[in-house]
Amino acid sequence: MVGIGSPQGSDELTDSQARERLVMNLAEWIARRGMTAPVTLLLELLRPLGFVGSQCYLLAEPLLGARTRERVRPYAALFEDTACVEHLLEALQNR
Repeated sequence: MVGIGSPQGSDELTDSQARERLVMNLAEWIARRGMTAPVTLLLELLRPLGFVGSQCYLLAEPLLGARTRERVRPYAALFEDTACVEHLLEALQNR
């Protein structure tokens, strides 16, 4: 299964560079599937709940398999930070 993946070589990157790459990979993945408009709308509507959503993920994390946990954890952290959500919205608007 081809997923959106996580940044390669993230141990060599700073936290901000890793988040930047994660946001750009996610924006590219969304754009390739032609989902830019619906995702932008959902992000705008659910922006106040981003932190709550990431916490729900943490609550459900024990139910996920180890492989899924490792792939989803960076995205949960991404949506905790409102600046990253803003950056994702900007990246989607520029596509």
